[in-house]
Amino acid sequence: MNTTVVEARAWLKAAQANGRFRSSRFAGVEEALDFVYKLYRGGALNVWIDASLNGASGTIVVELPGDHDYRARLLEIINSEASRRGSRLAREQGQATLEIPWE
Repeated sequence: MNTTVVEARAWLKAAQANGRFRSSRFAGVEEALDFVYKLYRGGALNVWIDASLNGASGTIVVELPGDHDYRARLLEIINSEASRRGSRLAREQGQATLEIPWE
């Protein structure tokens, strides 16, 4: 990970406080935070945001657990959100992380 990748909850709260939150994927910070909390409850080991674009994010990075059931649950959460938005669905490929485009 490079130094522009930060923990998602902290980044979102800071973006809300300084008015720098921009996203076409989420209506606002609260909706984005709800999604991040769902990922953690679903078993994500960590959730980061790539904050390299002048405070705007390009990617949500989810660190996946090794446990098959938790991985399946996370993919279900991610794909449910993606299908509502008409976004590309994630696939299980044994990867350590999963990147979700912010826009």
